[in-house]
Amino acid sequence: MKDRGGDYTKTAIPVSKTRAATGLHTDSSALDVLPDLVGLICIRPAKSGGSSRIACALRAHRRLGEEDPGSLTMLEQPHLRDIVTPGADRSQQMRNQFPVFGDQSGRGVTCRYMRFWIERGEMLWVDNCTTLHDRTEYVDDADAPRLLLRQWVQYVH
Repeated sequence: MKDRGGDYTKTAIPVSKTRAATGLHTDSSALDVLPDLVGLICIRPAKSGGSSRIACALRAHRRLGEEDPGSLTMLEQPHLRDIVTPGADRSQQMRNQFPVFGDQSGRGVTCRYMRFWIERGEMLWVDNCTTLHDRTEYVDDADAPRLLLRQWVQYVH
């Protein structure tokens, strides 16, 4: 995960290749790629910014069900997604449809979300099917640019 100078709002690239704030999201834009866990460890923090935040998608699902069931029903319908997952087969783009809230992995309610296509020095593990994550925009130190590693873990079901 390194700033490559791109702009994910103008080009179909993973937000992880930019320094922009990401907004709450789950990882993977490809239908057939849904890691169960996402691990992030910041080896070298940016000069400023890059803090992680997390939110419980299950709580959002429950509140929507209680307060706005119509919106929840809409979010449970498949939506066409652009594929920006590294290594994914982009020729499958027209079949790349899935709901924000569903049961894509046989685990009960799962969430797959990216609104727009870390605490420094600590490691963060999140359940990628039930927890949204994002980061704030950061500014790099030219002599020691931010270094953050990402690991995807897939359970054997």
